[in-house]
Amino acid sequence: MGGAWNSWNNDKAKVEVVEDAAAMATVTFPSLENINLTNMPNLEEWLLESNRTSFPRLETLYIEHCPKLKIMPSCFPSLKSLDFTAKTSAIAVQSLTKNLTNLTFLYIHGCPDLKFLPIEFLHKNKFLHTLKIDTCPEFEGFVSKEHDNDYKVEFDESLHYIPSRLDEIRLDALEALRITLCPKFRLIPNTFPSLKKLLIEASNDNFVGWLTCKLSSLTYLWIEDIPDLMFLPTALLKDNKHLVELTVCGCPLLQDFLYANGDKLKSLSELVVRDCSSLTSLELQGLTSLSYVEIVNCGGLSSLPEDLALLPQLERLRVEIAAELHYFPFPEVMQQHHFLSLRHLQIGGSPKLKSLPHQLQYLTKLKILVIHEFDGLVDLPEWLGGLTLLESLTIWSCRNLIHLPSMEAMLRLSLIEYLFIEDCPLLKENCDKESGDEWEKISHISKIKIDEDYVS
Repeated sequence: MGGAWNSWNNDKAKVEVVEDAAAMATVTFPSLENINLTNMPNLEEWLLESNRTSFPRLETLYIEHCPKLKIMPSCFPSLKSLDFTAKTSAIAVQSLTKNLTNLTFLYIHGCPDLKFLPIEFLHKNKFLHTLKIDTCPEFEGFVSKEHDNDYKVEFDESLHYIPSRLDEIRLDALEALRITLCPKFRLIPNTFPSLKKLLIEASNDNFVGWLTCKLSSLTYLWIEDIPDLMFLPTALLKDNKHLVELTVCGCPLLQDFLYANGDKLKSLSELVVRDCSSLTSLELQGLTSLSYVEIVNCGGLSSLPEDLALLPQLERLRVEIAAELHYFPFPEVMQQHHFLSLRHLQIGGSPKLKSLPHQLQYLTKLKILVIHEFDGLVDLPEWLGGLTLLESLTIWSCRNLIHLPSMEAMLRLSLIEYLFIEDCPLLKENCDKESGDEWEKISHISKIKIDEDYVS
């Protein structure tokens, strides 16, 4: 090897590439493809010899927890993957990215002083496939210069921020974009003809509207923790006909967003709606490919949509109601026509509920049932024994639950193999193998776990 890679030390606080006395080669590390710099809190400089070509084949560079690193090379002609993780300085990020031309993956995480990246970076790296920017609270986006008039931010009373001329730039190769915990981020092109995965977390509603207004190729969409978001852009669901997974969480002002879009979302197979307290209805008609639905803590829903029971491919359902509700808004069930494919149900109650929804007794094809947070529940109902195909039963955080169904009902669950009980202190005591009154009812089950202990 024509050179040596010397580890940093606390005296110099630098990384150097130096030439061996006998070395005659003109290229340093001609075959090296990966470099990982991790947990170097005193590293300030990464130096290369100016008269030599270095790392011509380097494709992956990972830098983690090097908060003082500011001086570093900027010429890696083959670099494809660049990952800054945890406390990298803005100077290091800007220095390293300015001359890259072949990048396909960029991840920047935890860069507290980063405000801008050059728009030229997007021009040069035409094959950029994945862009992830996470926990950069001051980051505003991509500009030519911080005060360049070509990419200035214009104020508008209705939209607040309109990036001027950014819409002239296309990111044709970009397929995955993730922007999380960057509340000031607003300067980025919004033409992504190949974008398939988009995650936006902890941003503002105007940026969501700007970023998504031209999308039509999405297959996965996650929108999380946008406190002022009231509506999803109309075209977002209308135009993305190949959407497979949709997650909307932590949007307390969000109102109806699926209305009249069911026939446009024939490919949607997973829907997650969580912590959207202003949501008053959820239109599922036409979503015939849904196989998983999760509705959690949406207190504005006075009832779950009746169409939920008619989804022909629904296999897994998770429903958890808001703590303030006095009833469980489970849809009505007719045994022969509803929930025909449902096999896995997770249901979470509230401290005020004293019984399980009676509709559950008709879900006779269930194989997995999870019951939790029904603190008012004292006895499990006798009809539970009618779920004769049940293979796994989990009960957790039902702190006042004392009794299982009768011996006869429990023995009807002849296929059950797994029973898990957690944070149910009274039931735990009653299911004690040595002295519990309920033990005989469950002794035929092959795997029983109570809190952290397997008892059979």
